[in-house]
Amino acid sequence: MTRDELITLKSKVQDCQKKSNNCHALVDQLERDVLEYLRQSDLTLNQLIEENKSFLKSEKVQANVSKEDSYPFGTHAIQLSGNIHKNGFFYLSTDKIESPFFNFLAKNQYPTSFKGKIQWDGKIIIKATSRKFKLIGSRVPVQFNGKIDENGTIELSIVKSRFELFGEDYMNNLILDPFGQNNSIRQKFVENIVQVKKIVNDYIQIELV
Repeated sequence: MTRDELITLKSKVQDCQKKSNNCHALVDQLERDVLEYLRQSDLTLNQLIEENKSFLKSEKVQANVSKEDSYPFGTHAIQLSGNIHKNGFFYLSTDKIESPFFNFLAKNQYPTSFKGKIQWDGKIIIKATSRKFKLIGSRVPVQFNGKIDENGTIELSIVKSRFELFGEDYMNNLILDPFGQNNSIRQKFVENIVQVKKIVNDYIQIELV
């Protein structure tokens, strides 16, 4: 996208904001397009992004279930997504569960591993890649261990679970920590995100005129 095209898109955002409070999609698009445009030439921005990618690489990732939910016909989580919070931990919520109406074994199954993608800006999505079956009841995940490679691919495997007789409970929230006890990296990761966003927003406000 060219600078002139970015200016046109900014004008659309401003026109939308004059008429409505629901311009989030346009604003997000503008920020994404400006980011990609700046990545072609802004050395500082690229260094911040690449540094965050390197921070994420880990062989010792831990994730703990922080909240459960229930479904009366029995189910289990098959997809979670989320983002990093300002405290440097990743918070994920279940956004897809297995339908017991299409899979009558859903209440007796539980996920044992997940795989997905984690981004330099803290966005993350994971999907169940394997499940186990119990003849009576099911199990609800409690804790996962895993790893993240240099491309941001994350893999999690269950290490702790609890028995659930009716298969109604499932994990709803997960807190993930790829940084271990390294709080300085945790803080720097968040700071880098803030810096990149500032570079993008400053360019939108100052340069796109």
